This record gives sequence, C-alpha cells and structure tokens, in this order.
Amino acid sequence: MSFNREYTEALDRLIAPCAIEDFIDSIWESRHLHVVREQKGERHRNLDDLISIDDIDELLTGTYAAGQRRWDSVRLGKDGELLPPDQFLSNRNSSFAQVDVERVLAHYRHGASIILNNIQEAHASVARLCNDVSRFFGVPVHANAYLTPPHAQGFPLHFDSHDVFLLQVAGEKHWNIYDAIILLANATHQRDTYDAPAAPPTRLHLKRGDVLYLPRGLLHEGLTTSEMSLHLTIGVHPYTWSDLLHDIVSALAQKDVDFRRSVAPSLVFVDEFHDRLERSLLALSARLADTSHARRVADRRLQEVRALRRGDHHGALSQAVRSRPVAAETVVQLVRGLDPVIQEMGERMTVSFASKTLVLPRVVGAQVAALCSGAPSCAAQLPPTLDEDGRLVLVQRLVHEGLLEVLRPTE
Repeated sequence: MSFNREYTEALDRLIAPCAIEDFIDSIWESRHLHVVREQKGERHRNLDDLISIDDIDELLTGTYAAGQRRWDSVRLGKDGELLPPDQFLSNRNSSFAQVDVERVLAHYRHGASIILNNIQEAHASVARLCNDVSRFFGVPVHANAYLTPPHAQGFPLHFDSHDVFLLQVAGEKHWNIYDAIILLANATHQRDTYDAPAAPPTRLHLKRGDVLYLPRGLLHEGLTTSEMSLHLTIGVHPYTWSDLLHDIVSALAQKDVDFRRSVAPSLVFVDEFHDRLERSLLALSARLADTSHARRVADRRLQEVRALRRGDHHGALSQAVRSRPVAAETVVQLVRGLDPVIQEMGERMTVSFASKTLVLPRVVGAQVAALCSGAPSCAAQLPPTLDEDGRLVLVQRLVHEGLLEVLRPTE
C-alpha cells in the first residue's frame, strides 16, 4: 500500500513511530493506539507549536466572546455531566448566543471543564492540521479543545460516532478505555445510554505531547490528577459502506425508473408477491454491483469534501497590500491546504476549490496541472504549449482568484 507523501505528513506527525501502513492495516477502526512523546524521536515533529493555553485564553476571552456565536461553540462539563447552557450563555436564540466569560471562568474555578468546539474555524495551526488529515482520509475533520482543572472529570463515560485522535497539549490526564459495546457505532447508537462493561478498563496516562487514537464506538472517560489538562480532539467523520450504498441508490433512482417503482409494504406478506420481490431485489442488486456507479458517487463525495476545505491564507492580505504586478519570472505556488479538482468538459475545463469553480479553456490544461501540482513555478517555466502572454495572463488570473500565492515577487 502506497500513499501520497504530501497527504501523509499530518497523520505521520500524530502516530509516528507507528508506520502509516501498519496503522491503516491493523489499528484503524480496530483498537486504540497510545503514542508516547518520547517514542517519536527527533525526526518527527512534536505538537508544541500547534496550540497553547495562551491561544485558548485568546479564543475564549477574545474570539468566542466577541459577539454571538453558535450556542454550542462553548460547553461546560462537571462531574461527568454537561452543564445547562443558560448557566454560562446569555441572549440565546434558536441557534446563537453570547458567551458570558465571567461565568465560564467562575465555573472553571469550581471544577468545570471548558470545551471549545470547532476551533479549526478560529485557529490557523489547528485548521492546517485538520485540512491535512482531511486530505488523507477524504472526509470532514474537526477539532475541539478541552481544558480541565485538577481532580476533575468534565465528560461522562461515552463513545464517539467518529474516530478521534486525542492530543495532550498541556498537563496530564488519566484515561479509562473499555471494549466497545457496539463496534464502529454511529450517531443513532448514541441515543441510548450504556453502563461500563464488567471487564476492567485499559488505564492510560497521557502526558504533554502524547497522542491517543480511539476508534468510534470505544467507551472511554478521562480524569485529571493534581495537574490541569488541555487536550485537543481531532475528529475524523467516517464515510461508511452504508453511506456509499445509500448514495449509489439515490443516484440510480434519478436515472433508473426501476428504483423509483413503489413497494407496497402490505404485499410483502402475500405469498404471490414473494417471487416478484426476489426477482426485483436480484435485478436491482445486480445494478448496484456495477463498480462504475460507486466510483462516480465516491468521486462526487470527495469533491464535496474538498470544496469544504479552506486554504491557508495567512499573510495573504499583507501580500495583497504590498504586491507588485505578477511578471513572467514571479514565483508562485498553490495556496497551502487547497486541493483543487480539475475536470475537462469538451473545449472547456473547470478548476474547483474552496467553494469556487473557475471555467477555463481546455487548451490551458497542461499549464493548470503544473501550477496545481504544489511545486513552485512561474509563467516562464510553464509548458510552452501556450505562448508567453497566455501563460502570464493565466498565472495572473489564478493569483487573483486565490488559487496561487506569490512566493518571491520580482523586483
């Protein structure tokens, strides 16, 4: 099994020294993995530069407290239970509320954990990590932060309906991990409550820089010691076989009338209907077995996920303010975090990225492919199948549209 090196760097940062091939083959969706910071070695980047307590302070007291946000952007948990939102939010309507920072801090001082949800929307380094993990798995990825005071348990015993990488940023935390009651549980299974299994848990102690992978469905609970704890959860939302089959059937129903024919539930128990039911199921199942349908649906799903990713535009505004005209020798590169989708349609082609689609003449395909490869380049170095003026105009437009960024402006 081989992987694109550009896509594996973020995952390698989390699980090294475990090889990615070993992780996918024997750990992913099967069992937990505890990576101790000291095991990583010098060649693997640690997590020190990802986020800090000062960053969490700024997010809570600045970003999250500035105006109304989604009501569940901040949650508090104490003694294994979530606190009612009205204990720390104000001016709440159906979707948004104002975070009362004073009350949040008061609850923390009295033993409550602070949970900041979806911080990839507000923190550049975490956003980059989520984007890169998303590129590897091809699914949406989010990040939450959990700040827990000493001798506390913010969240009850629970399991997640998505796979999780726990990153211990500061302090330390004890974890009890139990066998899954429902293997690879989904969101529907979370509606029920479950007691801890009779078998004793696996007990782990996470220190700063450690990483813990938990497959969805695995029951777990975390408790702090005499130290506080700050950890991130990187949530990887699965696209399952049932999701794929559902999407294939939905796509086929748009084109194939047999998938739109009705099934009267009352006839299922009529003897004469059994043969017809069996014939229909066999015929429709045979069409599902055509792998071309699966490829088209999976590709469309991948494009939808790609479109959700935001590029890393840090510094782009300063560059735009100070920018000089892009010349033939101006070095440009694909904006970090973007994963454009290129499609050809007759004499035209489309380039889709970050919820935007550009329509270009197909004749520029070789140049666009070179520019989207991720390698630094300039108009003068692009394939000569387009004349010099055409190559320069193309680069200028792609910089203007936000697909490319200038690395080294010409003097």
